[in-house]
Amino acid sequence: MTNCSIEIRSMSPDDIPALSVIVGRNYDKHCAEMFHAEAGCAFYQYPFKPRFLVAEHKGTIVACACWTNDWCSWGVFNLSWVQVDPDFQGRGIGQAIVNAALAELRPQATIILLMTSKPDFYAKHWNFVVATECSPT
Repeated sequence: MTNCSIEIRSMSPDDIPALSVIVGRNYDKHCAEMFHAEAGCAFYQYPFKPRFLVAEHKGTIVACACWTNDWCSWGVFNLSWVQVDPDFQGRGIGQAIVNAALAELRPQATIILLMTSKPDFYAKHWNFVVATECSPT
């Protein structure tokens, strides 16, 4: 539960600039540009389009989450671009948008992959298994 009112919905093309600003605030200009390009793919005719959710607070975009099908493995999905505006962090919005994404993913997913700079957060709230290294044996 969040401590501010939010609405979670599908991303529209008009949301991409505001979300790019959030990514830029969380990371840097280069990441914001990468996000802008990847988010735009959600509105093209690709076989495996990314699916984005956004969270709004009083009409202002404050967060997003994305997932894509893995191109090589049926039932494998990648959760990515989980972003919360720095001014709204710590209010449960990240948890709410990840919960909404997982609710859509779980019926169709056998595996959900996540690369993150905050592995402990995901392990704590959703029991994600943290793998710090993958190497051939």
